[in-house]
Amino acid sequence: MSSSEKIKCAVYARVSTDKHGDSIENQVSQSQEYISRLGPQYDSEDLLIYRDEAVSGYYTSVFNRAEMKQAIKDARDHKFKLLVFKEVSRVGRDKQENPAIIGMFEQYGVRVVAINDNYDSLNKDNITFDILSVLSEQESKKISSRVSSARKQKARRGQWRGEPPIGYVVSPVTKKLEVDPDWSISPRRFLSCM
Repeated sequence: MSSSEKIKCAVYARVSTDKHGDSIENQVSQSQEYISRLGPQYDSEDLLIYRDEAVSGYYTSVFNRAEMKQAIKDARDHKFKLLVFKEVSRVGRDKQENPAIIGMFEQYGVRVVAINDNYDSLNKDNITFDILSVLSEQESKKISSRVSSARKQKARRGQWRGEPPIGYVVSPVTKKLEVDPDWSISPRRFLSCM
């Protein structure tokens, strides 16, 4: 079977932070391996890959992500017939958006597979997908709450997060702001230059 006769496939991968085990590369590799096991009629070599990096699934609507928008456009233009992603939480973490986005791809004739969730739109198990979407949304809320709580705790301890202001450094031990001893311009002199 020539590559032009094979079913064109796509992969969607998203990470909100740099988590090695859930990296874009890991998601793409896992998806490619899955596609290769589907059989020779599926093109597992020349994949369309959509990568949304450093994009929160909780704070960013699935419809506002650049790569997801491109995937929707390409599906509408019939550029692929199979879309694979690692799990439902990679698409979105909203119980309303997930079914809407999957329904949109199906409307364009695209088969959708979430590997780790054992979801395949060919099986039309909407109840399972709805449950996965709700669980994904709940997990996203928990993660958001934990991150927010950790940030508040650091602030209460006086620990600085992010880039320090001009003339200061963050102590590697205490994580608190300290005057930068190497700063050659005194703050008064710096302010008078402004």
